[in-house]
Formats: sequence, structure tokens, C-alpha cells
Amino acid sequence: MKIANRIRGKQNAKTGIFGEAMAERWLWSQGFKCVSSIETGWRIRRVNGKIVGAKQKVKVAGDFTAMTKTGRFVFAEVKVRGSGKLLFSDLEKHQVEALDERVKYGALCLLIWIMSPTELKALQWPIAGFKKNNSLRWDNIK
Repeated sequence: MKIANRIRGKQNAKTGIFGEAMAERWLWSQGFKCVSSIETGWRIRRVNGKIVGAKQKVKVAGDFTAMTKTGRFVFAEVKVRGSGKLLFSDLEKHQVEALDERVKYGALCLLIWIMSPTELKALQWPIAGFKKNNSLRWDNIK
């Protein structure tokens, strides 16, 4: 079971890296400026001098920051879900809080949903009707 979880974790990490690269290209293509990823700090675990694991030092609020041409702050969270359905529970509590807080202070917040290597939708946060125990369907979003 541990090996299966480790393999699944590596696959999810690769998918996330691909999705973030696609989202970054999209942000630049839409004319956003100063696009930068929010880096994750890692704590390395060693046993007898060998690296045996790594863990995030802190939870990262989102995936990207940018600016509009007029100087408005942009904050983006990226989710890669190929099932055609995005559950509210796919967002972690601290991610929802970060999106809500930045909107409160005037930021343009985006939830970038990547369905496949050629399909991306950017949704402005808050999203009407998207709340706890709810989901979005790819085909219902314009």
C-alpha cells in the first residue's frame, strides 16, 4: 500500500507541475504582467546522511501572482482535474481562505481549472454557487 501511495503521489506531482506550467503560459498569453509562481519551501528528512523524505514547510496560499496592465494584483490557484467535475473539497481550507481574503482587498482572484493538455478554464473567484458540498461541471461553464 505504501508503494502504491508513493507512486500515486509522484504521478500527482507530475500532473501538478504540468498544470502549473500550462497555467503560467495562459496567464502570460492573456496579457498579465509580472507572472510568478509561489514557491514551496521544503524540509528534507535524512537518515544516516541519506534523503528519505521531504515535507512542505508551510502550506502555500496559491500557485501564481501577477498584475493586470493597470496594476491590479492577480492571485491564481490551479487545479488539474480531468474528470469533468471539480469538487469544492478539491480546494484545501487555506486555499479558499487565501482566495477570499485577497478578493476582500481588491485582488482579481482566479481559479484555473485544467481538464486536459488542451483545455483550460479560468474562473473569477468567488464563483456563484460553488461552496461546501458542491461541485462544478466542465460542460456547464462558459
